Amino acid sequence: MSDRKLPVGDWLRGYRLGWLRFDLFAGLTAGELARVVPGGDPARLMAAASTLALLAGGFLLLGRILRLGFLSNFISDPVLTGLKTAAGLIIVVDQVPKMLGLHFVKGAFFGNILSIFKHVPASSVPTLILAVVMLVLLILMERYAPRVPAPLVAIVAQFLESFKEFPPRQKAASFTIDDVLAKMQEGATST
Repeated sequence: MSDRKLPVGDWLRGYRLGWLRFDLFAGLTAGELARVVPGGDPARLMAAASTLALLAGGFLLLGRILRLGFLSNFISDPVLTGLKTAAGLIIVVDQVPKMLGLHFVKGAFFGNILSIFKHVPASSVPTLILAVVMLVLLILMERYAPRVPAPLVAIVAQFLESFKEFPPRQKAASFTIDDVLAKMQEGATST
């Protein structure tokens, strides 16, 4: 049975939780690709995503054919710990400006940290409130409802929050995904 007002309901009923981590990874990859494609041109974005998928798949297939998995055993625990710590720090320094609603030209790691502290007074209070609410939601759900996919719930909550931006006359049946994306882009570019 098709749900006319919300077609996502059709495929959501058949969605398997095993797909969630792959979908989240795909979403994060698409978000990073959008930063690389100038102007966010959909055709170029699709080409970049296809190229990335083919290259990643090709390298994984080549590694499998050549049986290179054993090489990971030669990387010592301290090196792996250092790589994971560095990756974590880079991710945190990349996400903090977004949580504060700050916009500045990205540079080297320590330069970005300095820029964050310089621009803190220009933080967007609504963006910060939303970020804190979402973090609290994620933490509470992980603690009290560990079987519920907390990141997915947070994303859906933010998506539903975006409906407040549309005038009352514009109901769910009359807006398009382009309207939602335009509103999201407006919010991302305003400070």
